[in-house]
Formats: sequence, structure tokens, C-alpha cells
Amino acid sequence: MEPCRLVESVVLVKILCDVEREFYGEVVGVLPEGLVGCFHHLRRYSSDLVLADVPSGAAKDYLDPEWEPPMRLDVVAVPGTLNDMLALFLRRLVYKYEIGVPAPHVRRGALEGLVPMYRVPRGEVLAYALLTGILANLDCHVETAEGDVVDRFVAQLSVEHPELLYRFLSSAVPSRWPHQ
Repeated sequence: MEPCRLVESVVLVKILCDVEREFYGEVVGVLPEGLVGCFHHLRRYSSDLVLADVPSGAAKDYLDPEWEPPMRLDVVAVPGTLNDMLALFLRRLVYKYEIGVPAPHVRRGALEGLVPMYRVPRGEVLAYALLTGILANLDCHVETAEGDVVDRFVAQLSVEHPELLYRFLSSAVPSRWPHQ
């Protein structure tokens, strides 16, 4: 869980736990040491929580190749949303001058990385958190970094023209995306 994506992380953990409970699977939340004050509040949503040294770019890059998980994991799911996928695409375009479509699924050796909420706008994730009471239960204090100009642009775009988020999704190299 990344501090600036705390709500999205908790929603993802809760949904994954609800799904995995049906298959007798287990979901373990990897909690950065900076969020240790939220441990007891977040514990109610996952099978287990592990404190770990998570690099700040792990979630932003959707699976940092340098990061070693603190335990054996089969899959790492990160809390990226449709907003994050568009922002990552725009950052690559603007800062690196490359057109690279962010993939919602990657494999690094035996470790599989997923972005399960890549089709869901951040506003809908936050609405779900509000309606299910997750926001009311997150009363720990976390300092969050304000997003850069790309994050602010994508947030404004999602509010004023949400159809463009979905347009990005449907037009971003369809062969790289799972079946829609």
C-alpha cells in the first residue's frame, strides 16, 4: 500500500479478500513502514499484513523490477486505476518521449503483477469506499504527496470528460489488453 493510494489499496485488498475467500485463498497486504500507524485499521480488511520496505515507485511503476517482496508471493496486485494508467501513459509520452501503453499484467520471473482495477476510474473507487464505509473506518492520519501536473490533469479530465478516460482504454493498442 502506498500512502498516496491508501484508499485505493484498502478497496483492492477488501475486494480481493472477498473473492479469495470463496476459493480458500489468502490476501496479504504489504504495508510500507510509513503507514505503521494505520496497521490496526487496515488489518480488518486483509488476511494478514506484512510491514516491508516498499520503494515509492513500486506501485507507480506497477511492479518495480528491483523490489524484492518480503515473503514468497505468487501475485502482486497494485492499486492502479484507469486514471493511473492514463497518467502513466502521459508521463512516458511527455517526459520520456515514448509511446508506451502501460500493461495491466506483467511477469517478472515467477512473480506475476496485476493492476485489477485498471478499467475503473479513481472516482468510482472512492465512491465505493464511501458507500461501503471504508472511508469512515480509515481514521489514521497519513501524509500524502500532492500529485504532479499530469495527475492533476487526469483528475480534472476524469471529472469534466470521463468519456475520454474510457476512450483511452479502448484505443490504447487493443492487442496488449486482456479481452474486453
